[in-house]
Amino acid sequence: MSTNSSEEKLNHFTFAFYNLENLFDTENDPKKLDDDFTESSERRWDKKRFSKKVRDLGNVIHQIGYQDISHPPVLVGVAEVENAFVLQELVASEFLKNKDYGFVHFDSPDERGIDTALLYRKEYFTVLHKEAIPLYINNEFDEQDFTRDILHIKGLLKDEPVHVLVNHWPSRRAGVEVTNYRRLAAADKNKELISKIITENIEAKIILMGDFNDDPQSESVKSLVGTNLYNPMELLLTNYGGV
Repeated sequence: MSTNSSEEKLNHFTFAFYNLENLFDTENDPKKLDDDFTESSERRWDKKRFSKKVRDLGNVIHQIGYQDISHPPVLVGVAEVENAFVLQELVASEFLKNKDYGFVHFDSPDERGIDTALLYRKEYFTVLHKEAIPLYINNEFDEQDFTRDILHIKGLLKDEPVHVLVNHWPSRRAGVEVTNYRRLAAADKNKELISKIITENIEAKIILMGDFNDDPQSESVKSLVGTNLYNPMELLLTNYGGV
């Protein structure tokens, strides 16, 4: 490979999102519904199993985009992490420890105790501002439905200002139609944030990522595309997927 080719690849970046599927530590937290992730649970969730999961996740993250540009993602939004400790273990794991990842995380009000976070490579991305935006939704009993916050990070990507919104929308567990209003509310909150960002800078660069628990044809996701965002996942549901 020529030097110019190598330099060109280093000037290309991969952004990713990954639901880490219940990345819990092994300690019981009385404030969270984490009893399934303890040594005494049916899962037998011990340090050995936790360490293996962290190592395997680090290996997958390291490989995202590597074949194309020879280095791992600069930004990785993640969901279903219990706390800052599991993120510290992840960025210090075998396949990521030499990539100098930092992370942004806030504890959310989610009843299960799972949060969103952003991993970023410090060499390429500098955090300027970070905040957790609450998502207020009432359930069918007009009671607050505690769910994940929207993580908003503003930073410099190689000196270029970029806004990142990391989401984990309410699930479909109770039924798609029954829960649809919750994901529409999440979409509306994102549109509100995007509108505010664009009001301050009409040329702002915005990356919106997450586990939306909807597909590209869902009303919630389609409404986001209407804000001039481009959805690269839309092709996956067409005959041109993978092209």
